[in-house]
Amino acid sequence: MFKRVPVGNSGFIRDMNAWSIFRLIDQYGPISRKDLAANTRYSAATITNHVKSLLDAGFVLETSKGDSTGGRKPVHIAVNPRKAYILGVELEVGQVRLLLFNLCRTVVGSRSLPIQPGQGPAQVLPRAVAAAKDMLAAAGVSREQLLGIGIGAPGQISQEGVLTFAPNLGWKRAVLAEPFAAAFGCPVLVENEAKAGAIGEREWQYPQLDNLAYVSVKEGIGCGILLAGHLYRGTSGSAGEFGHVPLKPDGRSCHCGGRGCWETLASETALLRKARRVQPDLTGVDALAAIAPLELAKLQPVFEDVGHWLGIGAAVIVNAIAPELLVIGGSMARFAPWIFPALAEAFASQALPAVRETVQLEFSQMGDQATLHGLGALVFTEHAPVLLTRELGEDAVAVT
Repeated sequence: MFKRVPVGNSGFIRDMNAWSIFRLIDQYGPISRKDLAANTRYSAATITNHVKSLLDAGFVLETSKGDSTGGRKPVHIAVNPRKAYILGVELEVGQVRLLLFNLCRTVVGSRSLPIQPGQGPAQVLPRAVAAAKDMLAAAGVSREQLLGIGIGAPGQISQEGVLTFAPNLGWKRAVLAEPFAAAFGCPVLVENEAKAGAIGEREWQYPQLDNLAYVSVKEGIGCGILLAGHLYRGTSGSAGEFGHVPLKPDGRSCHCGGRGCWETLASETALLRKARRVQPDLTGVDALAAIAPLELAKLQPVFEDVGHWLGIGAAVIVNAIAPELLVIGGSMARFAPWIFPALAEAFASQALPAVRETVQLEFSQMGDQATLHGLGALVFTEHAPVLLTRELGEDAVAVT
């Protein structure tokens, strides 16, 4: 029944604890005590003791009874969604988007605010903090109930959580966590938006896969890489910057200082620039999405050109790391029907046969939500064990 859980392993059984039980309830609940014991091969008494501790501390709750197999109907256990909350904040070139999650990572609040060209951290971050406070108040959530905050940004993030360089935002050496930590008094983590997107895709769409690449195509292009179930960040924390691989050395100048980078050819910005050559009055990509079905004959060559370059870049990634899956997400995913044929053709022409035959190529089913949901998952994984330790004691979280 349980996938990605090492059931029956002696080390797992020895070290199993309240955190392990809580994670299983989170992944597979509502679930009965009997099923927890049966699928972990752990004693019913120990399962019962751990569940009681979690119930007493408010981490889980009893839900509706299941079907009887001849005796008393089993009571199901589920995570208590109101035990704690998580705030996700995504910085984009033109806006900041915020989502509030309960402990089950269900969205219970959302806000967005525009970013004007040229605005820096000093102008944007205080407004984002104010929007977060307003969202929490509207949801009836106090600062003390926040498990943590996750911030995603389109740029290079240092190991210390500093946004060192975001070429499309024009920000350098921006300390993003400090204003939120000061305002809410809870842990704050900062992650590259594409890396968080890779976590979001794996957690909510592809939980069975441990090796995947997520390509976020918005104003720029970023890439998050999961290898053996873990984010690959590299020694500098900036691994995955495939958007700045030069695919056309004599091409356009890029914000990063290079020329002919992948994102100058296949980003949302590139798509809009090329579309305006045949539809000069386009106000933005939202307008392009609205008229695309009506003007497809005129715009199809544009979509094919961008799809071609997306396919070339996708081939570079899979040739380098050979993932099981490459997902293309971000706001570009809405143009998938018109882009995919040219993308697939270019990808097939450039990908090595060994990886072409094994990799799966998909557009995201999460729209532009993968990053925010990934931030929620990252905060949960990093800080929920700390909360259990604080309320149940050190022995509750001796994670294997």
